[in-house]
Amino acid sequence: PLPIELILMTKENEKDIYSVFLEDVEQKGWISFINYEEVQMHRLVQTVILKMTEPTYQDCSVLCEFIIETLHLDKVRASLINVQSKSVYAENLLENMSFQYKLDRKQMLQSNLGNFYIIAGNYNKGLVLLEKNLLSVEIFYGKEHRNYTISLNNLAFLYERVSMYDKALFLYEKVLQIQTQTVGKQHQDYITSLNNLGNLYIAIQNYDKAITLFKEVLSITEQTIGKQNEYYARYLNNLASVYDKIEQYTQSLPLHQEVLQIQAKILSKQHPDYAIALRNLAMWCGKKKLYTDALSLFKEVLQIQANTLSKQHPHYAMTLY
Repeated sequence: PLPIELILMTKENEKDIYSVFLEDVEQKGWISFINYEEVQMHRLVQTVILKMTEPTYQDCSVLCEFIIETLHLDKVRASLINVQSKSVYAENLLENMSFQYKLDRKQMLQSNLGNFYIIAGNYNKGLVLLEKNLLSVEIFYGKEHRNYTISLNNLAFLYERVSMYDKALFLYEKVLQIQTQTVGKQHQDYITSLNNLGNLYIAIQNYDKAITLFKEVLSITEQTIGKQNEYYARYLNNLASVYDKIEQYTQSLPLHQEVLQIQAKILSKQHPDYAIALRNLAMWCGKKKLYTDALSLFKEVLQIQANTLSKQHPHYAMTLY
């Protein structure tokens, strides 16, 4: 399937060779609409269209906006499989499209594609894009702008994933310093950054520091947006995981159960975040030697991850292991 924006971006203009070709194959039934976002076509037709539209990357702003929206972090987290094919278009846009007067769109495309690569487990590609993005954002906006702190957070998260903890710590602390001065400690951006720092302390096994930060994150979140939201569930899950690591299982169990209850209500039971919380509960059962319960939960997690992420994804492999 191809994005409809790619198929229609020339059709709305004056009649040209491409438009005539498109109308002809439509009449022959070689293209059929699936929904408002995609069309199905014969492989040969797809190849011809891609070749014919290649030069239009210089001006295809509509396609650019479509890809930016499709690779939004929330959509990638919800279903990596559904957006995976769109990464090719993002790469082609960055390589071929003229961003002379739309530098902010290039930065957004870089950021979204970089985050996509992180979630997909392709850290090398993600690192190249996010480092370029940070430099571009700094030049364009300056170091006090929200986009700069977002870029710093993204890069710090990637450094953490590849075990470059000193670099990650430096960037997270830098972000918090900027956000304290610009948006304050009640802002969602600050809360997110504080949570990111807590996750880093888990990675370097400073659990007391992580618990302190997560409790602060939960307190601010409850005061500002309440408990029935994906943010609170995510932060609660992080605190539960720390208690598991230090074997305080009576502390962690009610937290795991509350996370699942919130996520089932606001996300559905087919969401990757729900699968992560379910896997954490399965691991809790395993540590308490409740093996039958653990096995049942792990099977459910694998099914969700296979449907939403694919069997090649690192999270699937982690659950299988």
